[in-house]
Amino acid sequence: MSRISEGKLRSMKNTILTDLYAKELGNLHEETVNIAKKSRIHWFAEFQDSLDNIPDNLITQYSTYHIHINYPWGREKTKLDQNTRAGGDFDYINEEWVYTAPDGGGYSSMIKNPVKYNKWGQDGAAVQELAEELKDEAEGLCKKIIKHRQEKAKMETYLEDVINKNKTHKQLREVLSSSLHKYLPQETVKRKAIKKEARHVETPDFLGERQTINLLEDN
Repeated sequence: MSRISEGKLRSMKNTILTDLYAKELGNLHEETVNIAKKSRIHWFAEFQDSLDNIPDNLITQYSTYHIHINYPWGREKTKLDQNTRAGGDFDYINEEWVYTAPDGGGYSSMIKNPVKYNKWGQDGAAVQELAEELKDEAEGLCKKIIKHRQEKAKMETYLEDVINKNKTHKQLREVLSSSLHKYLPQETVKRKAIKKEARHVETPDFLGERQTINLLEDN
């Protein structure tokens, strides 16, 4: 019964989280990009013909277009508000969704863009609000993002609890779901190992469903 190093335990935890959540996180991110792109189209629609006739070197361009999302809609911000883009166990979304122009090189990698100003002049790409026509679609996505982030945060807390209380292969095999045993580091046999009882941590009830969802998406 060998003790596992802290580095290997952290690596195991991170690998489990990546395998369970990274793919869906990428898909959700792509949906935010798509909504930002469509919001730009809505905002620019009435000006597009005029913009198309202006030479590129006579109008401000940037490689990205930004919209601000504050969900639930009408939510009052407080001094404790955080930028939620990095994820976490939040029940709201306060962040920017960004559309990036395709990389064609030179001006083809730039798009006409609203700008913000300070007392010295231009200060980069302006952040716009979401087009009203996209609120229903964005709300559905916000709900999916919040659910995904909260579940991931709970799974991370569970795994952190597990590896803080259990440091050996034997303990971890007893407390971890069998579907997670493949993540255990290779065991090194040591002589005169001291037996330690495993400390039980209740497995999240959503783990099986999460693994099934990932399996179906892979197929």
